[in-house]
Amino acid sequence: MNEIKEMLAEIVGLLSEQNESAKEILNVDEAARVLNLSKSHVYKLAQRRELAYFCPAGKKYYFKRSDLIDYLTRYRTASADEIQTQANAIIYRKRR
Repeated sequence: MNEIKEMLAEIVGLLSEQNESAKEILNVDEAARVLNLSKSHVYKLAQRRELAYFCPAGKKYYFKRSDLIDYLTRYRTASADEIQTQANAIIYRKRR
């Protein structure tokens, strides 16, 4: 019986996660989970205008999932191969 309850709890959790991942507008808790940050850090990023947010009633912050993904991918570091390719392209251009 406990095994069935545990399985049902796991299924409910997975369904909840799936429902959350389909949402486009997220509250602070959900945004923190997407970014894997604390709520207080999400608030700080929003207040410093590093994260775009909505504050329709002047109290609660809301975030677009796409804005959060943009924030995460904004700080991409090039791989060693990409850097080498760019360096080769610069050298090739200078030789011409």
